[in-house]
Amino acid sequence: MIIVMNNSATDEEIDFVVSRIKEKGLDASISKGTEKTVIGAVGDERLLDPKLLDNLPGVEQALRIVKPYKIVAREWHPEDTVININGHPIGGKNIQVISGPCSVETPDQMKNAAEGVKAAGVKLMRGGAFKPRTSPYSFQGTGFEGLEMFREAADNAGLPKANVLYYFKNKENIYHAVLEQTLNMWDEGIGDILPEDGPKLAIEKFIRAKVTMSFNNPKASKIYAMEIIQGAQHLKDFARTYLRQWIREKAKVFQHWIDNGEMHEVDPVNLIFLIWSSTQHYADFDTQILTIMNRADYENDDIEQVTNFLTDIILRGCKLK
Repeated sequence: MIIVMNNSATDEEIDFVVSRIKEKGLDASISKGTEKTVIGAVGDERLLDPKLLDNLPGVEQALRIVKPYKIVAREWHPEDTVININGHPIGGKNIQVISGPCSVETPDQMKNAAEGVKAAGVKLMRGGAFKPRTSPYSFQGTGFEGLEMFREAADNAGLPKANVLYYFKNKENIYHAVLEQTLNMWDEGIGDILPEDGPKLAIEKFIRAKVTMSFNNPKASKIYAMEIIQGAQHLKDFARTYLRQWIREKAKVFQHWIDNGEMHEVDPVNLIFLIWSSTQHYADFDTQILTIMNRADYENDDIEQVTNFLTDIILRGCKLK
């Protein structure tokens, strides 16, 4: 929904409209033009009544937008969107060519590419650092290290990079935000290993949660795996503090069950590692699995079958079945 303010609307009236939108649990985005101010309400529009908003001071009209991509729709943003990258405009009547390698691989490759782009008269350079592939054994990209190669090569050639930053100061901040979101999602999704559940139920719940997360969020798992493979330079503090402490606490729970004779004596830490690796395999190596099975995608009952299989094997190994 968009709320168009009249020409004489004051800041106080605009703030009041924003407050009414937020009271209903929606977000408000303000766009101030040369003549009018438009407020975009983002969220469940069913919670807002346009007629009530129409009667607020300073409001000219409240409209529901039925088109997708509301923020860039003409109703919300009638002017052309023009993005300026170091003096090179994109959008409107401007046409820009953005050139560069599909995959960032080595510093020399990026240096030569940047020089070639500049010599051709192209003003903006691009390059891919993260490369999802059909085969898990193919080159997956250089990750954050590739972003550094890209930046250095473009800077030396005097070329701006065609970055999309969206509320972040730089690519490192974006990458950190992606990692943080990934870790939060996994942390919330896998639940917990609780002493009161007992070893059998705790292991069953843990495996089911991990398998479900792997099948439903394979890209998140791969981002985390790539970071670890490259030395975890952005996750070392997380691994040393939170993750290490989490492992120690859960290992103590397993050891308590072992000492009480509730389960077979196994190494608790290696047991957790086994559950991690066996469940995340279905995310990190999904292409390999699907290729071998001659299938285009996982099927609806795969989560249940994999969960039951891994649970049966691990419970038997712990003498819980």
